Amino acid sequence: MLDDDCSDFFAMLDDRPPNEDKRGPVAWLAAGANHYLTQEYVERYPNGEPRILVQLCRTILKDWDRDPSATWVAYLKLVRLAQAIMADGTCFPASPEADEAARWLKIVADDIDARSKESSVR
Repeated sequence: MLDDDCSDFFAMLDDRPPNEDKRGPVAWLAAGANHYLTQEYVERYPNGEPRILVQLCRTILKDWDRDPSATWVAYLKLVRLAQAIMADGTCFPASPEADEAARWLKIVADDIDARSKESSVR
């Protein structure tokens, strides 16, 4: 599931050489998240998490050399969302932790999605 892809993304970041950039793991996460854009996963990801992850990854890869500050902001959003997805995916269903993780994931996804839409209007 998407939480496993996010976990692997962080492992790839940890395993890369110190001076290597993050484009490889970001492109890999975009490809993984793209798999979950099908109708089959709409119920599992009601907040549109895969779509938001793909958008953030594409923004990062597109602006990598052109706009470092925009890339950094998008990267921070990506990390924040990936962490929330991992937390949501690792909680025992129907536990208080799962409810809290799902609530936090919705807040993060809504915040990132709303800010992305605001910046695209400008």
